[in-house]
Amino acid sequence: MVHKNTIIFSKIIKYAEETLEFSNSIDYDSFENDRKTIAACVFNLSQIGELSKNIDKNIRTLNKEQ
Repeated sequence: MVHKNTIIFSKIIKYAEETLEFSNSIDYDSFENDRKTIAACVFNLSQIGELSKNIDKNIRTLNKEQ
């Protein structure tokens, strides 16, 4: 059985890769004026935030920034 954290990290990576894919192909001015791309990136980043809350507490504690 796949561990819960493995699934969560896989989803986080997918959302991060999509965000990079959406934003790497355009410059800042184009990005700033593209509401659809902004909305897609914001959605992906919010998904990452929601998923990160579900990572096991012991893993979050071990990797907490000092």
